[in-house]
This record gives sequence, structure tokens and C-alpha cells, in this order.
Amino acid sequence: YQLTRRDWIPAPIGFLLGLIIRVCELISLAVFDGFLLAERWYQQVFRTRRCITILNFPLINGVVEPVRRAPHTTLRIVYIGSLTVARGSLDLLEAVKGLYREGLDLALDIYGKVDERIIAIKLQEMESKKWLNFKGWLSGNEVQDVLSHYHIGISPLRNRSGYGHIWPTKLFEYSAAGLAIVASNLPGTIEILNELGCGVFFKAADVASLREAIVKLHDEDIRLKVATIKSADLREYSWASQESKLLHLYSTLD
Repeated sequence: YQLTRRDWIPAPIGFLLGLIIRVCELISLAVFDGFLLAERWYQQVFRTRRCITILNFPLINGVVEPVRRAPHTTLRIVYIGSLTVARGSLDLLEAVKGLYREGLDLALDIYGKVDERIIAIKLQEMESKKWLNFKGWLSGNEVQDVLSHYHIGISPLRNRSGYGHIWPTKLFEYSAAGLAIVASNLPGTIEILNELGCGVFFKAADVASLREAIVKLHDEDIRLKVATIKSADLREYSWASQESKLLHLYSTLD
């Protein structure tokens, strides 16, 4: 689904690719003994009891207390993940740039990889800006320690490419690191952040709405309140909860 909806693939070709992929999926249902799925909504495609869903939860070693920000110090914002238009990368850059120009003391650090030329060009244009730092990719073992030095984590997905119902892995990583989360109002994101109780939502693909959400969390009392996980045991959303299912699957293979 995500491949056929790429901006750089012409619509007619995307449609044909979609048909080919769907035919391959139907054939696979008759050929393979089992299916390993990484998202719950994939079960809508593979309607068989031979499916097992192993969610892409992160390695989590406890939950870190939120970092307290001293008065008149910089609000540190972080984004981790791939940089694409559909993932809201341009929306994030424009929102933070606008707030910085208006005098808000904030900085954005990005950890990830650039997957689209338009994003690479935009980062080049902004590389000398004081409010932006592109850090490159983090290994899984580094994530929690690095994130724990920030105040806000951003998940700016647009409602495209099948993102509407996924649970972004970064939400769990941000939560474990004690961050308040600003996230687009997609159904899957709303579901998990309402459970965790640590997020503020903005209208997907709406830069003005994203700016408002960040400004809201510039208030330290509100940010600390939002950053505190309320109702969920985060261990339920760590890799430890999925590992045993995967090992059991391997044990059944000939």
C-alpha cells in the first residue's frame, strides 16, 4: 500500500502495482504456511488464522522521569525516524522555523535518514540555522539515553500511505524517555496516546495547528503534566512483550 502511494510514482503505475501486489498476496495465502505481520491492520489483507502479528515495539529499560526545564532556557524538541513528506517532515520544519522567527526559544534536533530529495534540499537550505541540528541515525541501544535529554518528541505523520491506523514506534520511545509528545491526530496515534496519557494532538498536515501544540507545551507546568504516563504500563508496549510470540513461531517451524 505504501509503495503504490508514493508521490514519485505516477497514479496509473501505482494502480497497476497495487493490482500486481494484491494478486501476489492472494497467491501467497495458498502457498505459505504462515504469515508474520508487523501491524495489526495488515490482518485486513491477510484474512487467515495462519497469521501472527509481532508488533515493532522498542527495547525499553524502565521509564525515565521528565527533564525539568529551568526558566528562560531553550525548549529542546526531537524527532526520530525517516524524513519524508508523508511523515510530516516539511510540516515540522516549517512549524519550528516559524516559531523561532516569532521569538520562541526552541531548538529541533533530528535523528534519522533522508528518504526524499525534496527533504534533502530543504535541510540544505536550513543547515546553518541555529534552531536546527541534523544528527543522523541512532542505533536501538542509544535511543532512550539520547531522548532523555529532550523536552518534547514529535510525531507529525500525515494521513497518507497507510499511516492512519499504525502505532508509530517513536511514541513508545518518547514515552519511555519522559518526553511530552506532540502528534498528528490520526486514529492509531490517538488510540495509543490516549492509553499512555502523554500527548497533545494537532491536525495532520496543518502547520498552524502543529505550532499551536508546541506553544502549548512551552508552558512548563503543562509539559510536565503531559509528559507523565498516567494509565498504561509501558512494559506492555516494549519488545519484551513480543519476543516470546516470535520465539514460539520459530519453534513451530520444521
